[in-house]
Amino acid sequence: ALLSPAVRDLSRRVRCVLDPEVEAGGPTTAETDSLEADVDRLFAEMGGRNYYELLSVAPDVDRKEMRSAYFVLSKRYHPDRAFGPRAAELRKKMEVIFMRLTRAYETLADAEQRAAYDAYIAEQIELWKIEQQLRVAAEISKKIEAPARAISRPVQARRGAVVKTIAPERRPPEKGAPVSSD
Repeated sequence: ALLSPAVRDLSRRVRCVLDPEVEAGGPTTAETDSLEADVDRLFAEMGGRNYYELLSVAPDVDRKEMRSAYFVLSKRYHPDRAFGPRAAELRKKMEVIFMRLTRAYETLADAEQRAAYDAYIAEQIELWKIEQQLRVAAEISKKIEAPARAISRPVQARRGAVVKTIAPERRPPEKGAPVSSD
């Protein structure tokens, strides 16, 4: 009880490494599985992402929001989260991801480096802006079309009722019935 929390945590981790059967008191199995799946997915997709996509921010993000996004991601993918004898491979992947996140943040946080990087990926940024405009247009279109569809259904139903009243269906005369000249 006289030990500091840091020493108790270190002691718990050492016991866990020496005896994997000891309850680690760390993340649950579901959290670990979720982390492993996220690490595997990001590790596989990382090569095709630019720095903005890697940090999950828009190209026009301000420094404060970018810093916040970086801290959230760096906490999630920090290699120290993967400890224990069975986490060596996961830890290596997390080290690569963490280094790439840090490089992305450092590049985008510096005004000169960010300008050079933006010039390098200018075409991707233009495509991103166009995609944003298309998403906004699609949302507006959905908002406009939904009420229009709701209005048009009753109108079509009323038109059908009026047509049936004015011009009821004409059936061909039965065989042998006299033909009227209406």
